Parts: sequence; structure tokens; C-alpha cells
Amino acid sequence: MFVLLVSLVLSACGGADEAPTVAPSPDVASGVDDDNDVEDLVSDAAEVAPTTSSTTTTSTTTSTSSTTTTTLPMTGAEANQALGRGINFGNSLEAPREGDWGAGLDEEYFRIIADAGFDHVRLPVSWAAYADTEAPYTIPDGVDPNITGQPYTNIWERVDWAIDQAEANDLMIIVNMHHYDEAHLDPLGHRDRIIGMWEQIAPRYADAGDHVVFELFNEPNEVFTDQPDLWNDLLMDLMTVVRETNPTRPVLIGPVGFNGIDFLDDMVLPDDDYLIATVHLYEPHNFTHQGATWVDPVPAVGVPWSPDGFGLPEGIYDRSWDSRVITEDGKIRIDFGRQWAGFSVDFLEGVDPAEIRFAASGDGSLRVGCRVPGSDELDEARLTTTATTQEFTVDLSNCPDEATGVSLMNSHPSSDPLFISDFVVCSSRGCEDIVTSADASLRRWVERASEWSADTGVPVHIGEFGAFSAEGRVPMADRAAWTRTVVDEANTQGLSFAYWEFHAGYAAYDLDADAWNDPLLDALLG
Repeated sequence: MFVLLVSLVLSACGGADEAPTVAPSPDVASGVDDDNDVEDLVSDAAEVAPTTSSTTTTSTTTSTSSTTTTTLPMTGAEANQALGRGINFGNSLEAPREGDWGAGLDEEYFRIIADAGFDHVRLPVSWAAYADTEAPYTIPDGVDPNITGQPYTNIWERVDWAIDQAEANDLMIIVNMHHYDEAHLDPLGHRDRIIGMWEQIAPRYADAGDHVVFELFNEPNEVFTDQPDLWNDLLMDLMTVVRETNPTRPVLIGPVGFNGIDFLDDMVLPDDDYLIATVHLYEPHNFTHQGATWVDPVPAVGVPWSPDGFGLPEGIYDRSWDSRVITEDGKIRIDFGRQWAGFSVDFLEGVDPAEIRFAASGDGSLRVGCRVPGSDELDEARLTTTATTQEFTVDLSNCPDEATGVSLMNSHPSSDPLFISDFVVCSSRGCEDIVTSADASLRRWVERASEWSADTGVPVHIGEFGAFSAEGRVPMADRAAWTRTVVDEANTQGLSFAYWEFHAGYAAYDLDADAWNDPLLDALLG
């Protein structure tokens, strides 16, 4: 995979001199000490392992002019740009066996995807379904007796074939480790097996083309989310394993919390120029997963999505009591059911509020303060509202660290309906609107990922996003509008993406009709 082109041009006055001997390229893997950290591995690789974008150096002597062209490996940022727009082969090789979940792979699918204008495919693979459960956790490379009724004898052959199909259609391909559910529940118990599988996967594809990208582990969650240090420690070990044989291959890594954008800051980043962070976006969850039977409880069906609809932003939740709260025309209408009823919002990650600002109309009296779960709301200000709209600013800098949100309590025995607009909570992470459009809320998720990328210098790939569509549960118009918002903001922020997925429950392509779902294709490609 490493290219070194040397051309010797003889000067006009020179004769047919013997060409100089060129030393063979060093073996990158053989010189790596197991104790070296990832930074050393990458540094060594950059010196001896050129691969893709071109740089030309010309040197001239008295009698000979030689031009040496060296191609350098793609950085993570360059690889992420090359990934561009992609689509997942969901429910295929991620199933215990291909076909178990009603989807498989076909040579024609790669051509269909490439012809439509996509740049890459993501290949989820359930390696753990094939690997031995005892060390050294061998993934059979021969006749696997557990594979029947397939045109291949082991999982390696199928992944090799998919990599070849991607290359034949000028597609990049992300090969990942998917659906190792036991590992999320017992990370320490399965740690060695995860490492053992990558000790086989990485060298297997060390000489694969530059179109192959690795993704170490899909959606770490459960115990990983509760104890992110377990994921960070495993991540460092996996990077060391991969870099021993693939010193400059782009590698995707994602945060805990199902690769959640809100958990990016919990991820400790290896010092590596060839990293891409991957996040998944399925917000609002009650829209994207409605009717999904693998979710407990199954989300209700019939949830619409309109870019112009108003509500609370994602990551902010209504914790009001004895109140009827409605968002309409960009405002919140609150009907307090009694004295000491309240309007209260919580933030997904907690919040350290400095102040809140809002405009209100409606005769009433309010107590405003911080919300601390399990205790009474703290009383920071007492306000009187009138039928005429007034603007209020409340200092909340005395809120304790354990505060999760803010509350407005009705302290009057009776109260008119209260109309609130321009409600903003300011904290150390900036100011956030409490009421926003559905479109703005969804775009904000993508912006968060982009802001993290700018802060860390690590490019971001949206590895999964989509709305469940089995049996037409979600109207195509809603799915397309939601998808268009994600794609539009990803393009604005310069993020690559891969839609979930090609031909199963979230299908962008209708196998029965042998055609793309045009509204979705238009949303994905523009």
C-alpha cells in the first residue's frame, strides 16, 4: 500500500550510467517495539509509510536531475473528507448469521449505492458471533462449521469480498465491530476477547487499500457509559494493537452512551493524526424509534416531525408539576393548576446556571430558582407578572453544583395563564433557548459535534442516523424532512455521514420495488 516512485533522468551530456540501487522499503510492523505508545507508532509510520496525497520534491546535482514523488498517508481530516456521504449495510453481517434479520449483501448493492452518488459504505460485522470464546479467540479462517447455506465458508471471505466490491465501485468502506452485546454488560470480562479479535482483524487487512477504514467498537454503552474509564483504557489498548500493523490507517472511535454526542467530552483521545470520531444521532428518540420492538417500552407510534414545530430543545426535559404546559408560536403557555404548581426544566447533563432571562405576560406571582432533585426548589427571586409583557433577568449564580435545572413556581392562590417567550438559561457552557423549533433543536445536536471537533482538532463522522420505517409507521414526508435537516447541517458543519440504513427497517432503498425511496435519496444527496 505504500508507494515510492523514483525516476532518474540523465542529463544531456551524461551517458548510460548504471541506475543507483534503491533500498527496499522498511517493514513498518517489524520495527515496532510492543512497549511503544501510540504516539511513537504514528510518528515512526509517518517517516517510513507514505500512502495517499501527493507531494513532489525535486533535487538536482551537477550531472543528474532526479525527481522523486512521494505520496503521504491521509490524515484523519483528509480521510473524513473522502468518506463524504455514505450508507450502512445494516442487519446483514451484524446479525448472528447473514440473513437472520432479513437482510443480506449482494454485489449489485454496491453498484446501486455508487451509481446514486454515495462515497462510502459502512459494514457492521458481528465478529463476536464467529470468534472462539476461549483464548486466543480465533475467528475461523477455513471451513467454519457454524456457517451453512452461504456461498462462503468463513466470515473472513465475506468481509474480503465486501472490501473488494467497495474498491471495484470506487467506494470507501468502514469495517467495524458490531453487536457485541455481552461486552457492554461486562467490559472487563470481555476485554481480552475484544483485543484478541482485533489482533486478528488488523493484520488481516494491513495491506488492504486506502479505501478501507477501521471502526474499533460500535456504541459502547451500559457499564461503559457508567464507567467511561473502562472504555478509555480499552480504546488505548485497541489503538496500540491496530497501530502495530496499520500505523497510518484511519480509525474511527466513538464515545460511550451509544456514541452519543453528549458524551464526546468523556472520551480520552489517543495522540494520533489518523483518528476520526464517530457519533450517532437518533434525536428525538420518540420520533426516530416509534414502533421499534427492540426498545423497552416500545415507543408509541404516530409521533410527527415538522421542522417548523416548536418545543423544548433536545437534552432539555419538562419536569413541571400540576401545570399544563404547551408550546405554540415560539412561546410557552403555562396553566398553573393550583398555588405552588410549577414549570420546571431539567438538562440532560445537569447545569450550573448563572442567570435566566425571559419575557412574561399574565397576572400572577412567581418564585424562581434552581431545581435540585430530591429537595425543595431554591428560592432565588420573587416576581410579579402582569397582563403587559415584561422582561426579567434572575441571578442564579448561587445555585449548588447538584442543580439540574430551573423552576418557576406559582406563588399566587390563583393565576392567569402565563405566556413566556425568549426564555434563555445561561451557564458556563453558554446560553441556551428553552423554546426552539424542531429544526433548530436537531441542528443544535450537529453543531455540538462540530464545536467539539473544533476544540479537539479531531474530525467527526455521523456514523448512524435515521428514522425507523418498518410497515410505514412513520410517514415518508416526515422521515425525509428529518433526514434533510441532519444532512443539511452536517454539510454546513463539514461532517461526513452514513445513513442507517440501505435495505432493512430504516430502508433508503426499497428491495421490493427495486428502487430508491426518492424523498429519502433526495434528502441524503440533495
